[in-house]
Amino acid sequence: MLFKKIAIIAILMIVAIPVYAYEIALKGYWNFDSNADDLSNYSNHGNVSGAILTTSGKFGGAYSFDGIDDRIDLGDKDSLNPYKSDMTIAAWVQADVNKHSRIFSKGTHGGPQPGYALLQYNGYAGYTGQGMGILGVGGHEHMAPTNAIIQNANFIHIAATFDRDGVVKMYVNGILQNTTVNIADHANVDIAAGTLNAAIGASYSYAGTPGWNEFFDGRLDEIGVWSRVLSSDEISFLGSGAGHTIAEMYNVPEPATLAIMILGLSIMVLKVLKK
Repeated sequence: MLFKKIAIIAILMIVAIPVYAYEIALKGYWNFDSNADDLSNYSNHGNVSGAILTTSGKFGGAYSFDGIDDRIDLGDKDSLNPYKSDMTIAAWVQADVNKHSRIFSKGTHGGPQPGYALLQYNGYAGYTGQGMGILGVGGHEHMAPTNAIIQNANFIHIAATFDRDGVVKMYVNGILQNTTVNIADHANVDIAAGTLNAAIGASYSYAGTPGWNEFFDGRLDEIGVWSRVLSSDEISFLGSGAGHTIAEMYNVPEPATLAIMILGLSIMVLKVLKK
């Protein structure tokens, strides 16, 4: 009888709670619903300085940045160093002010160290507030911009992909807007351990010198970093809104939903054990 009960419990667990997991290539995922913790497998949790958690995000919570000194410091975590791999950065952005600022960055890209970033790009190379994906070293940068400035009363989704052997692509709300070709000269740019801290809402460098600057003014939500190029279908899914979070792309339930599922399973197990 005991064996039969154990078998029933095992079957219930397999059926009721599927295996939920994020892929290894998802190096960081911050949904900002309750804090700045990283939901990926790498625990790249953020150290919040000044930014305020608000409930007015694209999907529940978001962090609001004042454009003066607010930021989320992610440190020099090795999982956010892509080394020589491809990359994707994606975020929901609601920029209150049209200024030069960082959404996400690692390293410096404009100084002697290599780096990569997703920015609100204003005042350089003729740009006036467009979203920008950048990969570079020593001031030699490969960039792909959005078509228009990203300051907006509503959240917009921007995503940059970096194919080391080919191109940088920029998407807005899931739609490809620009492509920069022939970036193969950066195929061996090694964004490795020791590059300056990763950060959200600011940069931890100015032309290679440590020091906080380029502060974002507005709200950021649902940020993801991958060590691969997301497909156009994946970016279209994430950028379409309609509740399409990174968690939903992987079919991973939100923590509250998972807790309810576990509670339901526990009740079923107790009923079996009482029989």
